[in-house]
Amino acid sequence: MVEEKTTYCRICEPMCGLKVQLEGSRVLSVRGDPGHPLSKGWLCRRGVAFGELHNDPDRLRQPLRKAAKGFEEVPWDTALDEVAQKLGRIRDAHGPQSVAVYNGNPMAFCTYGTISVPMFVAALGTRQFFTAGSQDCNNKFAASERVFGSPMMQPIPDLDNVHYLLIIGANPAVSGMSVVQVPRTVETLKNVRKRGGEVVVVDPRRTETAKLASEHLFIRPDTDCFLLLSLLWVLIEKGRVDDRWVEADPEGFAALKEVVNQWPPERTEPLTGIPKGKVEEIALRLAGPRPAAVYGSIGINLGRHGTLNYWLLLVLNLLSGHFDRQGGAFLSRGLVNVDKLYRRALRGHDIRSTIGDFEPILGTYPATVMAPEILAERRAGIRALVVIAGNPLLSVPNEKHLKEAFGKLDLLVCLDIYKNETGAFADYLLPCTDFFEREDINLSHATLQLRPYATLTRAVVEPDGEQRPEWQILEDLAERMSLDMWGGGVGHAIRLASGTPALSGLLDDCKHGDRVIMAKAMIKMILRLMGQVDLKTLETADPGVLLKPNEFGKLVPGRKKWGKGLRVSLAPSDLLREAWKLDAALDLRAAEGGEFLLIGKRERHTHNTWVHNADSLMGGETTNYLYMHPEDAAGKGIAEGDRASVRSLEGERLEVPCRLSSDMMPGVVALPHGWGHRYAAGWRRANKRPGVNVNRLATDSVWKIEPIAGMSWMTGIPVYVNKVKARKTKAKGARTKGNTKAR
Repeated sequence: MVEEKTTYCRICEPMCGLKVQLEGSRVLSVRGDPGHPLSKGWLCRRGVAFGELHNDPDRLRQPLRKAAKGFEEVPWDTALDEVAQKLGRIRDAHGPQSVAVYNGNPMAFCTYGTISVPMFVAALGTRQFFTAGSQDCNNKFAASERVFGSPMMQPIPDLDNVHYLLIIGANPAVSGMSVVQVPRTVETLKNVRKRGGEVVVVDPRRTETAKLASEHLFIRPDTDCFLLLSLLWVLIEKGRVDDRWVEADPEGFAALKEVVNQWPPERTEPLTGIPKGKVEEIALRLAGPRPAAVYGSIGINLGRHGTLNYWLLLVLNLLSGHFDRQGGAFLSRGLVNVDKLYRRALRGHDIRSTIGDFEPILGTYPATVMAPEILAERRAGIRALVVIAGNPLLSVPNEKHLKEAFGKLDLLVCLDIYKNETGAFADYLLPCTDFFEREDINLSHATLQLRPYATLTRAVVEPDGEQRPEWQILEDLAERMSLDMWGGGVGHAIRLASGTPALSGLLDDCKHGDRVIMAKAMIKMILRLMGQVDLKTLETADPGVLLKPNEFGKLVPGRKKWGKGLRVSLAPSDLLREAWKLDAALDLRAAEGGEFLLIGKRERHTHNTWVHNADSLMGGETTNYLYMHPEDAAGKGIAEGDRASVRSLEGERLEVPCRLSSDMMPGVVALPHGWGHRYAAGWRRANKRPGVNVNRLATDSVWKIEPIAGMSWMTGIPVYVNKVKARKTKAKGARTKGNTKAR
């Protein structure tokens, strides 16, 4: 019987509404839900193609164990018993720090899983917790922690009312808006111009977003900090700063002014490529009478100064005069006061990493130190690794180093929907449900919503194999290891709350078969205590609930309690020190060498490493390409379609076909990420169009990792590019010397 069900997409931030047509466990079609109050029927190519990924015969459907010849199917009880036994033995013999966990980006949209993972890590007693955040946006959390006192305070631009929007290093037309939840992104940006506003994009490539903007400015990769410093210089020099925030932190402002004074626009022009006059114009528009805001993403996150960049961006939004005002950057409250929750219960530890001395960001360390921790010749080195919904072999810098580390592990376990490149080296592969097969709430961006909205979706289809949700797998492993995931403070609070009249029956209402979903019980308790609506309301509201609209002008600078005021630090001490090191950093850059600067590129038909097995999504694309400006290519004798060699300063080399595009800034080349399919990974169609892994050109040298948040250096990488000479092939029937027989 064919039926249609409503749910929402969990691939990226917009979380668009879906209508899914089903027959049994098979998805027949996926389309946008016209009844969704925000996305209103819009859906991108990736969302449409998820039905093919769900049906994919290459998906993991049974637990697999490494055998002499590949992998063999094993029952769940066998897999869980063996994994738990081996994890427990390693942990007992070498201590809790010998076991590590890596969490991939998809888990940010898996509600009960993303809560259960840190509980599993805590139960293990390990601090060796890594996520994709150090290849993504941990710098934003680190900077907000310093400026606002909490990583959960992430200002977003009021796109519905902004008149002048400056976008630096982001491509929302293709990627959505990272760390902002706004469906129909392109339409929203176009509306800024329709109402007479301006959108200005600063990027080393004329991106899809730049093509719909009012203006695009090329910038030399990884020089964003110099542009931001010069914009602040103009505001301060012209006396156009917002006194509200200056008076809130006068000492910080004085320290900020001192460092900003070193970078007037005439000094940064030759560094960034943006003329002095244009910098002055932008700064004065940001501080003008019309609402204005600055937004930045991956392009500013993944250079050498990611946290410095975001600090300067936050301060620019604060001082330019529109913060917490309609049309400016503001703090969205959403379904739950996540900041309050973080301060009271989720702060976590503050122990710095053994290798590199990095502080933990939301309890996690930089993924770039994972390989050194595995290869460490000491008792406390990592010996077992559990990877959840991730593919670090392709997403972390220095694939070769991490591959070597995997070979040294005593145990590698992957929880995923595919056997990816990382999974090809696993000892056990445990199949997980996809987002059609599980229940979720759109909590992950609760304080990042342009238009506050809450929804809960049930699973729309049962698994067609033995797939299980991540929370259940982790709880099963913990139970077999005699570890109580929910025996600590959080679990105790839930059990106490369930005994109160207001929350009686809390645990009974959160059952999955015979077991309680403790993560769901936790959410139910939180929503009852501090949410705008409770879980019962969400369970009966289809397709969700529009919440109270965001309010402006309620923050009083200098007060401590968020919601009534906001204490800010304009010049955090460690970021100030990094700013004073920029002269020395320029000297290092000048001595590096390299002909071109390499940047990344997100494409409409891909999403990180895991969608290349969908023919309907990939279309005619067979690989990734190196994008070059035609003049640069001509100087190297490279024509459209020629193969080029791209070599890093460390000597790592890739061969990739070229595409020529005047959208590239001269001297800059771009290579999309997420490719490099090999190692007998389990996606057959992706393996036929493997491409190359651009992160092989990125370094995991500890001294080159961004020092504050431990961000990987993945943009503005110096490289050498040369044409690959065509390989000579012997004519048919040719004879080899000394042999009379044709081979």
